[in-house]
Formats: sequence, C-alpha cells, structure tokens
Amino acid sequence: IYVDTFEVTYRVPITYSFDGTWSPSDPNGTATANDDLIIVTGDAIISNNTSCNTVTVSAGASLTVNTGFTLTTADATNGLTLESTSSSFSSLINDGTITGTINYERFVNGLGSGVPGTGGNDLIAAPVGTDALIDFSNLLSFGNNSTVIARSGTLYAFAPFNNTTGNYDVEDTALPSPVTIVAGQGYRMATTSGNTVTFSGPFSSGTVPIGISTGAVSQWNLIGNPYPSYINSLDFLSANTGVLDPAAAAIYAYNAGTYSGLGESIGNFTIINNITNSDLNIAPGQGFFVASSATGGNVNFTPAMRTITGADDFIEGRPSNLMENYKLVLGLQSSSNARTSYYFNENSSRGLDVGYDAAVFGENANNAPIYSHLVEDNMGRAMAMQSLGASDFEGIVVPLGVNSNQGNQVRFSIDQSTLPSTINVYLEDQVTNTMTLLNT
Repeated sequence: IYVDTFEVTYRVPITYSFDGTWSPSDPNGTATANDDLIIVTGDAIISNNTSCNTVTVSAGASLTVNTGFTLTTADATNGLTLESTSSSFSSLINDGTITGTINYERFVNGLGSGVPGTGGNDLIAAPVGTDALIDFSNLLSFGNNSTVIARSGTLYAFAPFNNTTGNYDVEDTALPSPVTIVAGQGYRMATTSGNTVTFSGPFSSGTVPIGISTGAVSQWNLIGNPYPSYINSLDFLSANTGVLDPAAAAIYAYNAGTYSGLGESIGNFTIINNITNSDLNIAPGQGFFVASSATGGNVNFTPAMRTITGADDFIEGRPSNLMENYKLVLGLQSSSNARTSYYFNENSSRGLDVGYDAAVFGENANNAPIYSHLVEDNMGRAMAMQSLGASDFEGIVVPLGVNSNQGNQVRFSIDQSTLPSTINVYLEDQVTNTMTLLNT
C-alpha cells in the first residue's frame, strides 16, 4: 500500500466584525473554533449554535444569545470579553447557553476628591459569577486588578457597606478571611486613576436574590446589578417596592457630585423613581443604595428586568427624558450649594406617594442643607424631592427646612421651573411675616 498523493490544507482564521451588519459574512452557525467575533457597534444576535475562538463586545455595543442556541468559545482565558469606559458600557443578554470564560472589564472611577476630572469612589457590583461565588483574593488574580485597584499597604479600596455599624468594611488582605463577593451585593471601590477592573467567571441569567434589612445604625443597603446587561430601573422598583421604605422607594445612585444630566441629583446621589428618571437604567455591575422597610426581605433581580438600553453609570451624567409633569427646583446658596425639588403630576397627592416621593439619603437627613416636609401626613421626614397633585401649585404652602451655620448668608433661588408663567413662587418668613417673590 502506498500513498499516491498527500495534501494538507490550512483555513485562515476569520475575524467577523459587527457594525450594524456582519462583515465579511454572518458567523451564525458557520464560524469555527479558530475564528474571532468582534461587536464594534450595534446590537448583535446569536441565533444559531455558534463556535468561535473569542468574542469581544466593545463599550456601547451589545450581544444577545437567543433562546435555544449555544455560543461556545475556545479560548480558555479570554473567551468572551465585555468592555466599558467611564461613560459607556457593553451589554450581554444570555437567553440561551454560553460556554467558556466571561470577562467583564468594568470601568471603576479613580481615587480622588470627586471634583470633575479628579475622580472619587465608585459603587459597583460583580457583573458575572451568579453561579459561583468568588472572594477578593480571586478578584486580585484577574487581569491587571492587583495593580489598578487603589490600596494603602494591605488596605484596598474595596468595601461592602455594613448597616449595623454604618461604615464600610474595607478589605484588608492581612486578615485571614477575604471578603466574599456575592452576586447582587454592592461594594464601594476605587482604582488608581480611573481604570477597568476585570471580573471573570461563569454566567447565569436566572433570578438573583439579595437580602436587605434595617440594621442597628442604618436602613440603607448597598446592592448592585448582577448582570452584564443594563436593568430597567422602573421594572426593578416595581418588583421590589414591597421591601423598601415607603418614603424612600427609589434607587439612590452615587454620582460623585459630577452628574450634569436632567435627572434628579441631590448632593452626591442621583435619585431614580417613578417620576424622576423614567429612562435612566442601571449599568452592568452598577452598585446603588436602597432603603429597607422595617421588616426588610429579599430584593430580587430578575431576567425580565434586563435590557440593552442605557447610558453611563451616573459618575458623568447624560440628559434624561423626564416624565411629563411640572417641576420646580429650589436652590440654596450658602457655604455650599444645595437644592430640593417638587413635581406636580396627576399620579401624586399632598401626602406620601410611594415611588414618587423620596427622602433625603442617609441617617442624618434632617441635617441636609435644604429639604421639605410632606404637606399632609407630615411625619417629620426630610424629603429630597416631593411629588404633589397636578394642580397643587395653586395656593399651596410647603414646609421648608434649612441648615446653615450661624452668621452665614443664605440665598434662595429658583434653579429650574417648568411651572406655568402665571404661577408665582414665594418664600414666606413666618417669623417676620414677610413674603419674597422668587420669580424675580
């Protein structure tokens, strides 16, 4: 027996690029384990069983694996990589099956003062790993994490919030037990100069529960989006209002005092509820605070909340389309600037409107520079924003609270108003019995 002809052929690996359409062709069901897929822009869909070497999803782009189909990556280290920047995040929705390693390169703000351009802390959550828990030592082993996460000696800028003590439990690698990174839990984090931190692990798209409670010191709980996709803010609130404080049934998203969009920003927090930010969604791996009801319970993140629609993570804000209603923002200038807001719409009343009114963040809310109290059923709770009836701007008196050091000059003004031009806004001094027209 002899071989008359012996032929070896080599198939050049193909890089499939998606920019609204696939180029050079659609890899669904045709790509091989030697090929790479890159989603540059747009929303790519896997609708056939597809094998490849690696998949990269650029910041601002998205990938969806449809129900019943499998995406298999051959590269054991960099199989599927999702990228992000300070103001743009990639998104992955898996309704099928993904096999291989998933790495989310999650942008985390740099350590600094919080002034625009100087950075500050960030609130994050693990956007992968809902099937398996990792700890902080594992996190340090991924990518360049050990060099980009800010640290001082053995103390790292990574900490869950402890509402029993009211403090952040900073990670100390000198201690024998590292922090366990739990899906749905939020953490305060900072990098050296604004870098991406790599989260690596398996992937699940099931429901993720996380318990919240009123601790000995604080009712506030730091939780976070566990998915590598955006979640719809209002869907999240609708599903979890029952375990939230009725006076603060909202998402409190840290913005480092830099948020410049039209969303409701009070101090260092952007407040999201039914009236303020109907299209401002939670970015992949984004942490935020919620206030627990007296009894607490489980907050549930569900697959139905996932969406590929969203913008940034509140550190650098973008304009947001607000719910149709009238709005009045009162500003206070003293040693620092502050504001409190009022909305007028048909879904609200002069009393407490769950999901529309929002209390001031924190345990020392009554020390806020400026706040209001409810017009009716006032329980003395300092409100950051108050929602009133559609025509309640006619002849209504709203209690206003101010904190300022003795001797400081205080200046009130209308920062923003969409009220009819015929409506006058007065500041009433009930001690001196004087009225000041703020419109002018």
